Amino acid sequence: MRTIGLVPVKAQSSRLPMKNFQELNGAPLWRHSYDLLSICCTDAVALSDTQIDASYIYRPANASDPDQSILDVLKWGYMSLERPYDAVVCLFACSVLFTPKDIRAAIQILEDRPQVQEVRGFNDKSGDENGLLIFRTGRLFNPPGISSYIASYICAGREIHTQSELDDVRDASFF
Repeated sequence: MRTIGLVPVKAQSSRLPMKNFQELNGAPLWRHSYDLLSICCTDAVALSDTQIDASYIYRPANASDPDQSILDVLKWGYMSLERPYDAVVCLFACSVLFTPKDIRAAIQILEDRPQVQEVRGFNDKSGDENGLLIFRTGRLFNPPGISSYIASYICAGREIHTQSELDDVRDASFF
């Protein structure tokens, strides 16, 4: 299965200013997501509204609006690519505590279960979504219906939204 890893990166954040550029273990948050998808996917690209030091597609203002749905941002990013992929693996720039094993296992769900169209990640402690979304490419262009097939993957991954959440992760032995 050919996969494209997409990391949506935007400079502004309402709860934690410049959240995606906060340092964690010597690198900005977005870089951890990008590096992880670079080793787990066929290709990886960041969708950024500012210049970064990675393979990225410039995300214009209309694709960086806070009211823009993540599905629309991913669709825009996918349409900017030069070749087709079987699946889109999205890991939010502020998502941390994932391992390559987590990403590969979530992708494997799509490979093993053809009826599954989407895999969403959830944190193993809080039950909250953790910023991992995997779609069969067709899912980006055909909005889900009530009978759509969605699977979940539960792991330690989580999203960072506030300074205290970032401090908690910095204090964790994972890094």
